[in-house]
Amino acid sequence: MRPFPVTALAAAAATFLLLLGAVSCSSTSTPPTAPSAAPATSAPASAATAKPRSVAAPSTVYANDPAKPVAAKVGETIALRVDTDASSSDGWQIVSYDQDKLYNVGATYDQPTASTVPGHPVTQNLLFRATAPGNATVVLRYGQSDTTSASDTKVTFTITVS
Repeated sequence: MRPFPVTALAAAAATFLLLLGAVSCSSTSTPPTAPSAAPATSAPASAATAKPRSVAAPSTVYANDPAKPVAAKVGETIALRVDTDASSSDGWQIVSYDQDKLYNVGATYDQPTASTVPGHPVTQNLLFRATAPGNATVVLRYGQSDTTSASDTKVTFTITVS
């Protein structure tokens, strides 16, 4: 006769204990509920009925002029709004940014309207999250994504994070 493996016996015992625990935890009694009244305090009645403050979502700071400095707070999203020609293969590329103060969230495009004429600009939004206080820069280049040319346009946005 072969001896019964110890690991199989341990697994069977663990399964039995789990099932036993599940059965003993399920009951027909009602689950506990939150207390219906707060404990008595010396606070005025208006404080007891005050609604909790909601936490606002981080705001977005929009910037479309690299000549103007951008001010943002830690946690805010910065949308660098630049015009691009959606019908061309050129676009805005991130050359560099201060990774110790900014996090690259990604990019979006404003949806063209029915009146948008091919060859006219569409707004590209390059999104960054402010992560630490200090001065930061974002350098962008307009041109082909896979090649760099001396004729490419470069702009630098300056961001002060507080």
